[in-house]
Amino acid sequence: MSQPDRSDSAAHQPVKGRRVFLISLLLAMGALLPVAVLGVFSYRLASSRMHAIVRSSNVTAAAMTGEYVRSDLARNIDMARALAAQPGMVQAVQNHDVDAVRQRLKATTDAVNNQSATQPAGEAKLPRRIDRAFVTDPAGVQWSDFPNAPESIGKNFSDRNWYRGVSRDWQPYLSEVYQRNAEPRILIVAMATPVRAADGKVIGIIVFQMPLAYLSNALRNIHIGGTGYVYVVDRNGTVVAHPMLADLDTTVYRQPAHSDPVRQALAGKSTVAEYDDPVTGEPMVAAFCNVPVPNGTWAAVAQQPRADVYGPIRRLGWSIAVAGTVVSIMAFILVATLRRSSIRDRRLSEELETKSRRLEKLTAVLTQTADSERAARVEAQAANDSLRKTQARLVQSEKLAALGQLVAGVAHEINNPLSFVLNNVAVLQRDLGSLVEMVRMYEGANGVLTRESPDLMKKIQDLAERIDLEFTLAEMAEIPARSREGLVRIQQIVKDLRDFARQNAIGDMQPNADLNAGIESTVNIARGTAKKQKVELVSDLAPLSGVTCSPGKINQVVLNLLTNAVYASRGGGEVVVRTRPVDGGAIIQVIDHGTGIDPAIRERIFDPFFTTKPQGEGTGLGLSISHGIVSDHGGRIDVDSVLGQGTTFTVFLPESPSQAASPAVTRREVSVAPAQARE
Repeated sequence: MSQPDRSDSAAHQPVKGRRVFLISLLLAMGALLPVAVLGVFSYRLASSRMHAIVRSSNVTAAAMTGEYVRSDLARNIDMARALAAQPGMVQAVQNHDVDAVRQRLKATTDAVNNQSATQPAGEAKLPRRIDRAFVTDPAGVQWSDFPNAPESIGKNFSDRNWYRGVSRDWQPYLSEVYQRNAEPRILIVAMATPVRAADGKVIGIIVFQMPLAYLSNALRNIHIGGTGYVYVVDRNGTVVAHPMLADLDTTVYRQPAHSDPVRQALAGKSTVAEYDDPVTGEPMVAAFCNVPVPNGTWAAVAQQPRADVYGPIRRLGWSIAVAGTVVSIMAFILVATLRRSSIRDRRLSEELETKSRRLEKLTAVLTQTADSERAARVEAQAANDSLRKTQARLVQSEKLAALGQLVAGVAHEINNPLSFVLNNVAVLQRDLGSLVEMVRMYEGANGVLTRESPDLMKKIQDLAERIDLEFTLAEMAEIPARSREGLVRIQQIVKDLRDFARQNAIGDMQPNADLNAGIESTVNIARGTAKKQKVELVSDLAPLSGVTCSPGKINQVVLNLLTNAVYASRGGGEVVVRTRPVDGGAIIQVIDHGTGIDPAIRERIFDPFFTTKPQGEGTGLGLSISHGIVSDHGGRIDVDSVLGQGTTFTVFLPESPSQAASPAVTRREVSVAPAQARE
């Protein structure tokens, strides 16, 4: 019986072993490849998402900080401009009345800071928004201030940046960072506004000083990620506000002026970049946003330490690498086991199949997670847009509240002396009538004087001819009447201002509100602006049934539309305000024959911050705020415009805000034309 050839069998064993090794190696590579691909994909996806979140949060924080700083500075400059235009302030400056000017500076700075209403008792005082205010003559010599600093009275500040800026064209000016003269000698920025007499001549300069500590304190409440923060620089790159610098009141930091991203932001280009913080030297991931301010551009920088941003990403990479290594070791063990036992081969195949299914489920979960993150990003964008609109409304509401308080105070101050003058004119009219009657009685004695004292009668006749006695007596009866008529007209204007201010202070809905009365007061308030633009305001108000609304907010809508219509019709024209009852409510129409709205921008006129006015003349919030107010009342605003002919804005208000439906309304009842898109 023959034996099998052992040499052939022995030769076949190495070949079979190499084949098994290659198959095992291919199986191992097939098992490891999905794990490696999944790990790389997971790392890249998570890293990309984290970078996007960091960039988005930095850009949002920088933009919101820039808008806060811009609106805060604009509010202060508007308050200084309003103070400079007050007749009482102008008169006090003309008379060089130090005490009267100081009292008005104190009242204004107290109203701006309003610390008593916002700061709990017993807490350390927060930095004031306007720490100091003073007045100089046109040459820059200070002569009145609040609080009083004797070391600065009589000092010439013509070398200051704010004086050189405001005296260049006598317009409000925002200064660079500098150290003030009065104690304590802290770092500040100044807002300078000229005071003009009735003939337009500059008679003085009002200067508000804002400490850098005020803005820095506000920025301490803004946190980005775990350790990020926001700081602000002026147009020269000098630090204006920095929450991490405790000595900013005494030390000037100009290092950001040499940073390329900061210079690009000051030049108007917003960027996102990695750089070394010029003040601390720490590597940062930052967003740079330009901030338009009067007579220049500042920059807001939102940044996070690079180590804090990339630390989680590196830890994630190590976690994925460790997990991949563990899985790889397990795969090699399984392959080695496969080589040792064919029986366990099927079991290993089943385990690999199970792991493959788990891998598919994990891929599905990752895909679902990516979709969820994408949806969350869309929701975050929508929330950000809503936040911007809400912020715009809050800014406008705060401005209107401040304006209402100022107007109400001015109207009250004017009303008291006006009533006093009216009473005096009435008494004067009565007494002049008595004097005229007495003169007429004395004329009855002319014959007696001619006989008894011809010389005295001759003097009386000469005096009567010289003063034109008959004309003088007639004028003595007419002048008080005409004066009372003018004073009554002034009293009506003051009443309309006071009513408008009170209505703006009432935010709650009022049933059966008298729309026509509020609109008439609003039209009277806008007449001054319209007269300057040589525009005539015409009221066409029909009787209306009661409408549930907030009269102050509706008056705000009408005032915004009137302001835009007057702007579009400047140089001459007519603006009509019309009210009509309709089924289920009422309509308000503002019609002008101005420049009209370009069809290319008509869809954007209600967007926040969109404006066609030159920079500094419009905020782009008027129509957006008006649209929001009308929507809150359950109504709508329609616009009908023809370029070059005019615009009609039609506001429909339901009888009650709960009525969502609004009937079709004929918006153009006459052939008129539209106003160009303004705020």
